[in-house]
Amino acid sequence: MKSLISTGLVLALAYAAIVAAAYLFQRALMYFPDTRRIDPAHVGLQQAREEIVPAADGTPLVLWRIDAAPGQATILYFQGNGAGLANRAERFAAFAASGFGVAALGYPGYSGSGGRPSEASLVAAAQSAYDHLRATGVNAEDIVVYGESLGSGVAVQLAAAQPVAAVVLEAPFTSAADVAASVYWFLPVRWLMQDRFDSLSRIGNIKAPLLVLHGRHDSVVPYSFGERLFAAAKEPKSMISLNDDGHVMALRQSVLRFIVEFIGKSTYSP
Repeated sequence: MKSLISTGLVLALAYAAIVAAAYLFQRALMYFPDTRRIDPAHVGLQQAREEIVPAADGTPLVLWRIDAAPGQATILYFQGNGAGLANRAERFAAFAASGFGVAALGYPGYSGSGGRPSEASLVAAAQSAYDHLRATGVNAEDIVVYGESLGSGVAVQLAAAQPVAAVVLEAPFTSAADVAASVYWFLPVRWLMQDRFDSLSRIGNIKAPLLVLHGRHDSVVPYSFGERLFAAAKEPKSMISLNDDGHVMALRQSVLRFIVEFIGKSTYSP
């Protein structure tokens, strides 16, 4: 009997230690930045330039910028939780080749930007990037917010609060807590998480046209999460589901065509 009690106590203490570690180091399990500051020309984006945007607290943020062709929208791009802007150079080039402008934000702690990543710092940085576009002559009706994976949580919060022309969400989730609970099912993550990115409670506040892109075989953000988020959004909205894509779909010509057509027919209405 004593041995059973001792074993139970050891297991309970071990589990408590795992829970405590998950709480204390949760951001290290959530954000995987490439901190390097890379010139966009070094990754083939000769038409791009680096701009430094001050966050609300003065922290310098790196923004890669490509001007839009006359009459075209500018895509304000929020990446996923891994790597940095350089890893998305190919898709930025594809957007630019379609005539769109690109404003790709280096999150705090990513791609040479100062600060550290958290939900609060990422959302504040997104607002600073939006304000920077407006201050440099880009109208709200010409800004398309694009969120990739974790960036969908940033994009939803910005678009729910600010006027934009359209919103594109790639591999989005209902909340980061839902994603974490699906992975760490053995931990009380809903109680532990600080950066929840609750998109489901905010998506209904978006007035702009919405496009959701999600691979049916996404092993990181389950497809059902994208479906639930899409169902909660207001019209006008469209969802593109691809059977042969996992997490963060390849920006093939067919997908790019959907995006180009969607942005082309989207209009801003306050």
